[in-house]
Amino acid sequence: KVFSWKERWEKLGPVPRRDDTQGLAKRFWQMFKTFLQEKDKFFKELKKEKGTLLEERKKLIQEVYALKNTEDWEKATQQILDIQKLWKGAKRLAKSPADKLNIQFKEALQAFEEGRTEYNQSFLKEHQTHIKKILDLLKELLGLHEKQSFQEGWDKFLKEFQILPSSVQQTLKEEIYQELEKKWDQESKISMEQGLSFLWARWLIKCIRDLGDPNPPFLQKKKIENQKKIRQLKEELFLHQRNLSFFKNNPPEDPLRKEMQTKVDLTEKKIKAIESAIPSV
Repeated sequence: KVFSWKERWEKLGPVPRRDDTQGLAKRFWQMFKTFLQEKDKFFKELKKEKGTLLEERKKLIQEVYALKNTEDWEKATQQILDIQKLWKGAKRLAKSPADKLNIQFKEALQAFEEGRTEYNQSFLKEHQTHIKKILDLLKELLGLHEKQSFQEGWDKFLKEFQILPSSVQQTLKEEIYQELEKKWDQESKISMEQGLSFLWARWLIKCIRDLGDPNPPFLQKKKIENQKKIRQLKEELFLHQRNLSFFKNNPPEDPLRKEMQTKVDLTEKKIKAIESAIPSV
């Protein structure tokens, strides 16, 4: 825009001195010179800032590569997450250098992930016998139904589990949660059929918290499932109560009235049983 004004000024020709009482020509060229100086200053600072941003991103890439040789993978993983936040939060670069650096950053992250996978596999292999012992203990434990036996078995399992390095524990947790969820579903079915309390749910939740995860995803899933079951049971209860009302004038020993009353009582028991588990979740 400014250069187009300059061209227009030049096309108009020089201003005669006798007519330039306000010094327009001098003022125009001074302003144009100031503009050029400010433009040069702006682009120098921009170039400097770009260089700084490039260096900062290159430094982050180097930090990721350095973590590939760590001995504390749990700590290193957290550091990687912090570096990724810094990378995403950094000022944007021009497309060409940004694309190149993004590729380098992804390669560095991939190298770290490969190193962590290799490390975990070597640890799993080293502790394979102990891991098998732990998983066998877990399966034996989940076959128990009495609270005292269950608690004793869990304490034994937890003691063996805590011997493992934290990185191996993290790898095993997913498999342990799968087994705990199977137990949850198995006991849930029994409780629902018989209208029993969900006390076993509290045992399993305590087990999960002993493992250091207060709220894993499958617990949230079970909470939603339980809430859905309660809504369905309340609808059934409403229907049973309405059907029972049709027989309210019948004698208590009437078979149809007794049948309806049994359905009402069992549905109420089922609702209370599920509600007893939800606060724990």
